[in-house]
Amino acid sequence: GISYGDHRLAFGFAPDDFVVGTVGKFRLEKRQGDLIDAVARLRMQGLRVVALIAGGGEYESILKQQASAAGITNYVRFLGEMRDVRPALAAMDVFVLTSVAVETFSNAALEAMAMGRPVVLSNVGGAREMVWEGVNGYLYPASDVGQLTAILGRLAVDAPAVLRLGEEARRIAIERFSFTRMVDDYEALFP
Repeated sequence: GISYGDHRLAFGFAPDDFVVGTVGKFRLEKRQGDLIDAVARLRMQGLRVVALIAGGGEYESILKQQASAAGITNYVRFLGEMRDVRPALAAMDVFVLTSVAVETFSNAALEAMAMGRPVVLSNVGGAREMVWEGVNGYLYPASDVGQLTAILGRLAVDAPAVLRLGEEARRIAIERFSFTRMVDDYEALFP
């Protein structure tokens, strides 16, 4: 498997923390606050769940207030805008997308899959084409924090499932979406 303990430590998390995360602009319809709510609920259940949130936007202060009000400031890292999100993705156990707006296709989710991370996506837009339920991740009804919490809670206590889903996610990203080849081709244009 992939060793990503170093990446976790770089963000100040322990090796046995269960890291969930997301990448995207901070806008109301992206609903990153749903992930913060889910983490707060899971911590109340006694699970060592922490969050990495990469992105920026006017909504950031509201998200930080939400984490503070939920008492989980120490368990949520706001990473700001990142030119290269791979270090953040490498530190995650599971990639989450909480958007309620129709996303055409999430490159961040594909990149997470290509790095062997299971994805949990709100069931909007192109999500259904990317996620094969229980194979490489899970879909949940947009803005249903209860469902999101339940899925993440199951994954947080089932490391073998996370690894299996991640391996399938990587295989699907490469075979179905030729994602790593596309990225390699693109990078080759800029020596």
